[in-house]
Amino acid sequence: MRSQHRGPESYVFPNAEDIANLQKTANWLLEQKIIPQRVDITTAVCPLETTAVR
Repeated sequence: MRSQHRGPESYVFPNAEDIANLQKTANWLLEQKIIPQRVDITTAVCPLETTAVR
């Protein structure tokens, strides 16, 4: 059931630039020793070709 206080839902999928920016941030976090190991952002996002509207 949809709440009366919420507007319509929409989805925004990351594009190549978004993914590159996220990877840059993850790399910086690793350099600062905030995270213990490298993160591959591409393995954590849904590929654009699988998110086509049906």
